[in-house]
Amino acid sequence: MRTVKGRYLSFFSAQTKEGLEITYKKVIPIMLKGIFSKKAFDILSDIDKVNLKRDLREIQLMMMLAATTLLLMSIYDDDDDDPIYKRSLNIMVNLASKTQSDMGFYLNPLSMAQVANNAVPIISTLTDFGRIFSSLTDTVLGNGIYESGPFKDESKVGVAIGRAFPGTSGMVKMWNYASQQYDYN
Repeated sequence: MRTVKGRYLSFFSAQTKEGLEITYKKVIPIMLKGIFSKKAFDILSDIDKVNLKRDLREIQLMMMLAATTLLLMSIYDDDDDDPIYKRSLNIMVNLASKTQSDMGFYLNPLSMAQVANNAVPIISTLTDFGRIFSSLTDTVLGNGIYESGPFKDESKVGVAIGRAFPGTSGMVKMWNYASQQYDYN
């Protein structure tokens, strides 16, 4: 029996402990019951049980991010004259929204299809990995730390890796934006 299975594959084709294949139409009610009772997953194979629990946690995290974004947007007051407050709130809303959309890239098949059909994200991904290679070369040559700019005194490898992955790329962009807005460098 196979001991590894892609996490998102379990949602579309899970197996019971007896080896019977069940489709996503049967998986969805199991996941809904799983929100309130961990025993709902007991009918599934061990691999699918672990995968679907992880999927459920990710969906819950996405819902919390959406709720946080809506909460932050409802706090915003057009009459408030404090520019730092407005910018800080804008940064938090953008970061929550970006993180949610980055997570959706892995969960939503339509998002993956859009990226696969569009050559620009592929080019930017290759560019990001080219930056990692370039920063590793700089580090080996003794020039691996930024000397100026928004990332002053930061590792070039750390920044390049941060830019390459969806979860951390938003944080790197927000740091860059905040340092330019508030003159941290």
